[in-house]
Formats: sequence, C-alpha cells, structure tokens
Amino acid sequence: MTGGTRLARVRAVRLAAIDVGSNSVHIVVADVSTDGRVEVVDRVKEMVRLGRRTFTTGRLAPAAMDLAVGAVKTFARLAHARRVVRMRAVATSAVREARNGLAFVRRLRRETGLPVKVITGPEEARLIFRAAQHALGLRGGPHLLLDVGGGSLELVLVQQGRPLWLRSLPLGAARLAERFLTSDPP
Repeated sequence: MTGGTRLARVRAVRLAAIDVGSNSVHIVVADVSTDGRVEVVDRVKEMVRLGRRTFTTGRLAPAAMDLAVGAVKTFARLAHARRVVRMRAVATSAVREARNGLAFVRRLRRETGLPVKVITGPEEARLIFRAAQHALGLRGGPHLLLDVGGGSLELVLVQQGRPLWLRSLPLGAARLAERFLTSDPP
C-alpha cells in the first residue's frame, strides 16, 4: 500500500465464443478481467447460410455443412493463435430444428475437436440479454431487446436490469425470405 491507496492487480483471461447461426458463423475473442471488464481482441464472421432451405426441407444441406465446418476450423485455429484458454461454441435455430442437426454437431466435434452445444430459443434469448446488459447497462426501463437472426427472432423485456420476459419466435430473416420470397422480384 502506498499513501493509503491499495493498488488492485487486475488479471485477465482470454476467452472465445463461437456462434454457429442459421446465416453465419461468428467468433469473438476477448480478454475478460477479474473485475468484469471485457476487451474484444478479435471478431470475425463468415456467411455460410447453414439454414438455407433448412426451414422448408427440415435438413441442413451438405454444402452448407461443409462451409460451416470450414469456418469453425478456421476459427479454432484463430483461437489457438490468439492463445485462447477457454472456448465455447453454440449452435442455434437451424441446427436445433434440422433432422440432421445432431449428426452435424457430431461431425463438428469429430472434425474440429470442439464440443458444440445446441442451445434452446429461451437460452439464446438469455444470452442476448446478458450481452446487451453488459454492453448497455439497461437500467430503468422498460426496455425491449430484439435480435433478428437467420432462423429466429429473440425478444427480451427488461425492467430495472432484469429480464421479465424472454421469447424466441420462428421469425428469422432467412426463414421468412425462404417462405415468402419465392421469386425474384417477389
């Protein structure tokens, strides 16, 4: 201690999150300090259109799965190069709804070494809330968070920093385009 002031030593751990979505695969690499600060080190997104035709056929297309596996492999190498100590990968709407979604998750594990958790719609909404709460604070309210993905729309009603209501609806951009934009022009 110097002059009555205690110097706090803050350590950070490097983490990565991979989101295997219906339209794209994202990675965010960040340093997270013991006091809760987050500094994004890298952020990359690859459009793979994993959910293309999934919502009408009920299956993930082989070509889209190949692209998604390639993106996750690339992101795993990036995480290694960035010296990530812990990584979490999740899959959302297209994978959870596809009849071959579980086989795809097994393939991801086999080819990349990463376990991928298929999250529910409410879990997706909860994670969106946590990210928004961290980034924006969300005091007072009410606030309505909306996240339009490729396969689903997540809504979170927030009051006084707490989620009062979380919903995931099958109203994503890719899903709606597939259903209603059947010709060009429509």
